[in-house]
Amino acid sequence: MSSSRGISVIIPTYNEVKTIKVLLEQINSLKTDNEIEIVVVDAKKSTDNLGYFLEGYNVQYIKSNHTSRSIQLNEGARMAKYDILYFVHADVIPPADFKEKIIHSIEKGFSFGYFRYEFNSKNILLKINSYFSQFKSFYTGGGDQTFYIKKELFEEKGGFDESLNLCEDFDLFDKLRKEYDYEIINSKAIVSDRKYQKSNYFKVNLVNFYILLKFRRGHNTRELKKTYEKLIT
Repeated sequence: MSSSRGISVIIPTYNEVKTIKVLLEQINSLKTDNEIEIVVVDAKKSTDNLGYFLEGYNVQYIKSNHTSRSIQLNEGARMAKYDILYFVHADVIPPADFKEKIIHSIEKGFSFGYFRYEFNSKNILLKINSYFSQFKSFYTGGGDQTFYIKKELFEEKGGFDESLNLCEDFDLFDKLRKEYDYEIINSKAIVSDRKYQKSNYFKVNLVNFYILLKFRRGHNTRELKKTYEKLIT
């Protein structure tokens, strides 16, 4: 049974043992009370022994029977003990004041929302991307913005669509924004630039735009995922 106090931070993982340490240490440094819990949901196909690594951390670890981010996120939400859910990717560091900012946003009447972000890079092009994350736009709703929502509303909407192979975050956002207003909090999450280290900046942005556009026009996500993995390696 969930509690009305506190925030459940839900982290889906797939071979993220090398990246998750910084995130966990950041969140644990803020846990001066019992009002933040961490729920890590590891993919079935993960092979990095994350569960063993996490024995040194105060987290709830779930080994999923699936390798699907949408399913893993929903599993984490079901195990969450608090009434506010906060979904964070393993390679994203939330703002140090995320707890206070989220609670304040909820108290102002917003049932869900996001944070702006910046990349951990000095690349001027990535700084331009980061700047626009504070505005409501075509790209609002992506996982890098870290997503918070009242658990009651999340359950009412059925959580993330488990039939989707990608863009489950944008899908839920598109459903929510039709009925509810939301906030983009100005505190910055720090996003890894690893995709841009592996591939050309313009290529990554063009592929992201193409995939999201096709998704919102109803194209099959299984095929879109194959396209994405082929283009962004």
